[in-house]
Amino acid sequence: MHKIYKYIIILFFISMLVGALLPSQYYNDMDMLNRSASVSVNHLFGTDFLGRDIFFRMIRGSYNVGIIGISSILISLLIGGFLALLMSRKKTNWRYVVSGGIDILFVFPKVLVALILVAIFGPSIQIAIISIGIFFIPVFYRVIYLSSRSVWQSDFVASARLSGLSKYQIMFVHIIPNIYHIILAQCTIQFAIAIVSEAGLGYLGLSVDSSEPTWGSMMLDVQNSWFVDPYFAIPVGVAMVLTTFSFIKYSERIKNDNSR
Repeated sequence: MHKIYKYIIILFFISMLVGALLPSQYYNDMDMLNRSASVSVNHLFGTDFLGRDIFFRMIRGSYNVGIIGISSILISLLIGGFLALLMSRKKTNWRYVVSGGIDILFVFPKVLVALILVAIFGPSIQIAIISIGIFFIPVFYRVIYLSSRSVWQSDFVASARLSGLSKYQIMFVHIIPNIYHIILAQCTIQFAIAIVSEAGLGYLGLSVDSSEPTWGSMMLDVQNSWFVDPYFAIPVGVAMVLTTFSFIKYSERIKNDNSR
């Protein structure tokens, strides 16, 4: 079973690579004579209500979803992780200020922030990345904060201080290597959550602009032909479920391997 989800993850990243190189006419050109066409040699998954090829739109959509997921995780990991490593070092008044700000950010309505950003700047892949990345910051902060506290208090870190290493040197030499498996597992599960989050934003029209497909925006397109032919929701829906499930299972595998 564990090999299956590894293959699905590999297939997803291959799809991302192909999607990055895919010319726009493959996923944006409209064939008005073949609208809502069924599966055929020319259209492996059929066409949508505008005659656009569903298969190629899924491939390009995987690239956009992957970029949003990876970029939002990098943003939140750098900000949330760095703050967590600093605040877990020792008790200061700044710890309470930062932790309070993180708690406020955690409970703030995510869709509201996305609506505000889209209203100001318009829908784009950058706005989707920022919207999702902002609300991953508290997750990484809490996970890394709790994981690194005990490492900061360990004997080998005390020895490193006595040897003259700065706090930043200790972070990179001692703290991060001892919690990297926890960070990797959290990044993996957050990637799965990013796919679902983007799907929600895309379905509400708050993700990328209409010229670029994502799996969420494709689900929104399906709504226009749902009662005519609900089949068109199946390929992208199955892709989302299998991909998110595979990343979640891989995250569990990382945790289990490092807990032995």
